Amino acid sequence: MRPDPGLPSVWTDALRVSQFAWTVAILVLVPAGIGLWLDRVLDTQPWALLIGALVGTILASIGVTRLVLRRYEEIAPSSPGGDDRARDRFAEEDERA
Repeated sequence: MRPDPGLPSVWTDALRVSQFAWTVAILVLVPAGIGLWLDRVLDTQPWALLIGALVGTILASIGVTRLVLRRYEEIAPSSPGGDDRARDRFAEEDERA
């Protein structure tokens, strides 16, 4: 999600937080819901629900990690021709300390 340059920073931050929330909600609730449905169909309560919740938690962790890494790459790009101002600023602060 690329922030719109016309949006205030508060709104772009709110959009990012909502993206994290929806990622976690969908990636946890969908597999858990499938597990709940399988439990009812197969009469295996609560095993399919627990497995679905576990799979959903793993998927949500991966999804959030990808979002965080993508955001970090926007802040401090690692490409050779990228914008290194943020990294240089942190290096200068370390040298002063």
